[in-house]
Amino acid sequence: SGTKSHRLPKELIQTCIRPILLHLRDHTKLTLCLLRGLSRLLALLSSWFNKTLGEKLLEHLHKFTEPDNIIAAQIWTPGDEPKVAAAIFDLFSLLPQAAQFVEALVKTTIRLEAVLPRYRPCELISPFREPLSKYLNRHCASASGFFLEEHRLGNPMYSDLFLDLLKRDESAPLRKYMSGRECTVMLLNVCFERPLAIIRSEKNSATPTGKTTSSSLAAYGINQWNS
Repeated sequence: SGTKSHRLPKELIQTCIRPILLHLRDHTKLTLCLLRGLSRLLALLSSWFNKTLGEKLLEHLHKFTEPDNIIAAQIWTPGDEPKVAAAIFDLFSLLPQAAQFVEALVKTTIRLEAVLPRYRPCELISPFREPLSKYLNRHCASASGFFLEEHRLGNPMYSDLFLDLLKRDESAPLRKYMSGRECTVMLLNVCFERPLAIIRSEKNSATPTGKTTSSSLAAYGINQWNS
């Protein structure tokens, strides 16, 4: 067919990709130009790559959480180091079947933002949230499942980050998913699982007069009236 006649030979594509992949072996070889080129390549040929590439990129990102080592290497122009890390980050939204990186990327974002002031000149706004948001909006189910865990929902380190990500312009898919039935049920279960368990327990242990105590529910901001 006409489509098949215009396809590049597999061997030619592999030959073109090989130099880029060789540079990806070492984080010190990464440049903004190379990473932008890889971004275009992934946009065109994402099916050629698997989770191994994501694992390697994550390994490189972790290097940037140690600014003393990165700065001492004197590989990048001072102040460009976070931009390189953000460019690595940006590739994850283009990887196929990459939902397994949600937890690792969120935690890496938190670590990168914690050390961001160590890079000079310092970025006033985190360059990592936009690529993280783009990635999470491709994996809404995994993203919401991660952030809506009870121990994270009650932790400002995670909840504040999630709220900020939800407000971003590019987060329309994630907001839509969050307003859906499946996610609403998940959120209700997380918020009211313990109070409902208390109500069930108190009903089972109620006195013959039918009276129950409400002190336990008060801890969750819930008033209970006996009929």
